[in-house]
Amino acid sequence: MVLPQNMAQEHFLSRNNRNNSNHNGQNGNQPSVISFASSSIHEGNPYFLSSLDQIRHEATAAKRWLIVCVKEHSSPLSIHLNKLLQDSTVKHVITNNYFFVSYYTIDEEGQRLKMFYKLHQFPSLLILDPRTGEEVANIPNNIVDPSSFCDFLLNFIDRYTNFLAKDDEYRRSYGSLISPSQPSRQSMESNCKKRKLLTEDDDYNNSFIASSSKKTKTENLNGVDSIVVNGNKLTTIDKDEYKKFAGHPGINVSLLNISIQFPDGKRFNIQLYDNATMKALFLFIGGQGYNFREFNIIFGYPKRIIDFTEADKTLKVMGFQRRELIYIDKRC
Repeated sequence: MVLPQNMAQEHFLSRNNRNNSNHNGQNGNQPSVISFASSSIHEGNPYFLSSLDQIRHEATAAKRWLIVCVKEHSSPLSIHLNKLLQDSTVKHVITNNYFFVSYYTIDEEGQRLKMFYKLHQFPSLLILDPRTGEEVANIPNNIVDPSSFCDFLLNFIDRYTNFLAKDDEYRRSYGSLISPSQPSRQSMESNCKKRKLLTEDDDYNNSFIASSSKKTKTENLNGVDSIVVNGNKLTTIDKDEYKKFAGHPGINVSLLNISIQFPDGKRFNIQLYDNATMKALFLFIGGQGYNFREFNIIFGYPKRIIDFTEADKTLKVMGFQRRELIYIDKRC
């Protein structure tokens, strides 16, 4: 049942004040910042941020979830959504609990979002973890009235009052972080069992060793590098091998929390220092039995594909932040 406008406002403002109180109790008094990238809603808004990277940074600092909207100019649903977002109760709920940014499908950022999140229906409303860019929820298009819309947003905040609540859920589902200095419980129980990694294609080697300089470099690689590079023999990767390349603490060195999402839905969380090389990630993923010739490593936004030819680059050079999410995806 849809509440009358005055009753709906009273109901949601009361509930929202309770949620906002919970927010402030966890995170301190954060400024109410809302960002709209579509000019129809942005007018008069002093907190306009055009860059998704920038608003992710702001949302992370404010410890708030980020709502990203991608819509079409002329579609009836997008036009209705514009009106819905103008509702005073909806604005109040979003402003006091979330960061919000909106793009049209013809925008450059809108195009990137379509590709990265594989969006096919518009408008699309996603709730993202601004720390990693991970989609944690999507708002169904069949929510067409302010009452239901606000209910969805407030129910999400009830469930995930802050980032720690979501992190705890991940921890229960996927286990604790695997530290670079401590072996995982799974690896200790299996007594460092090795996964076989079968590689077959000659073309992969030939394309990689395309010049004499690269060939010389390959000949000088140690055994661990050969596991990553060689493609014509049966090789094994120890699950803990990556720790040899996990970096080390030091001045201006940060410890990074990296979540790795595999195609089967499993997720592993590891910690690496930002002076670690990409080789650590390759070896960790290889230790789970994944062949780099058959899978892409998707990193960051805009989406980029990590290639093992960048194995010697540090995570800091590659632009890794304190929290990152990596997807392993099957090559087409």
